[in-house]
Amino acid sequence: KYNFIYLVSVGKASIGMMDGALKYLSKKNLQDKIKDKPIIVSNHGNLEEIYNINVSTIISSHPIPSNLSVSAATEAIDYVSNAVEKDLVLVLISGGASALFCKPTKMISLEDKIKITNVLLKCGANINEINTIRKHISDVKGGRFASFCSPAYCHSLVISDVINDDLSTIASGITSPDKTTFDDCIKKY
Repeated sequence: KYNFIYLVSVGKASIGMMDGALKYLSKKNLQDKIKDKPIIVSNHGNLEEIYNINVSTIISSHPIPSNLSVSAATEAIDYVSNAVEKDLVLVLISGGASALFCKPTKMISLEDKIKITNVLLKCGANINEINTIRKHISDVKGGRFASFCSPAYCHSLVISDVINDDLSTIASGITSPDKTTFDDCIKKY
């Protein structure tokens, strides 16, 4: 059905999720459909190959974003931006991806984003509250990463680490529409 399959796995379970996806695609004899080197963004591990598939493992930072987080997001954007109509971008998402995968908007510096994250963590904000803010100062959160995949099909497999399993909150919703507004951020904080 798809010409090529682009794979991006982000989060603390990204290596295991990529392993499972590549195992499944190998069983279905679809490994020849995998485009270039699938991307894994993690805070550990340094794999070069899974199931005879070359992968690009990007080590990033958690729980505070860093330049590594920005580089990871930029590399993933560059990868999926090559996808065209009839391609599939499969995004595998697990906990920790909000820090591991970061691209601040042009209106805010990485240093300011780090300060904001530190303040939110220290004041006792819960993950939903933290991610409400993160989504509004990011070029990849709040569904924005999915926009880089267009015009290809974008599907996500997600492991939840948040109460109520809200897809727009897990990993700050990198492939899910944002239901929150700037007013929500102001009202809560």
